[in-house]
Amino acid sequence: VLQALVDLTLVLGLSALVTFLGGALTRMALPPARNAGLDTWLDLVISRDPAVLGTLAVVVALGTVYLFTLQTALGRTPGMALLGLRMIDVHGYEPGPARAALRTIGYLVCVGTIGLGFAWVGFSSERRGLHDFLAGTYIVKGR
Repeated sequence: VLQALVDLTLVLGLSALVTFLGGALTRMALPPARNAGLDTWLDLVISRDPAVLGTLAVVVALGTVYLFTLQTALGRTPGMALLGLRMIDVHGYEPGPARAALRTIGYLVCVGTIGLGFAWVGFSSERRGLHDFLAGTYIVKGR
C-alpha cells in the first residue's frame, strides 16, 4: 500500500502540473470543488465536461506511461525502489517490455473494476494482484 501511495502521489502531482498548464493554455478550469460532492463530479463526467474529462485523460495517460516506462527500464517504480522491492517474472528474471505492458494493462483493469483487482492481493496466498497474474510477475524484496 505504501508503494502504491508513493507512486500515486508522484503521478497525481505531475498530472496536477500538466492539468494546470493545459488549463492555462486553453483557458479551461475545473469547477470549484469547495461544496462539490461525489454526485457533482459524477454528473460532470456523465455530462462530458471537457475540463473534467481532460483531467481524467491526463491522469490515466501519465499513469500508464509512468508505469510502463519505469517497469520496462528499471524493473520497478520509485515507490518500489523506496521499499526495496523489485519485479520478477516466473523464472526469477527482470521482466521485459511485454510483461511490463501486460502489467500496466492489468493496472488499468484494476482501476476499471474500482480497485477489486488490487484487493486481490489481500486474498491471494502469493500476495499477487490481478495485474501480476495477468503479466506473470511477482514482487519480491531485495535482490
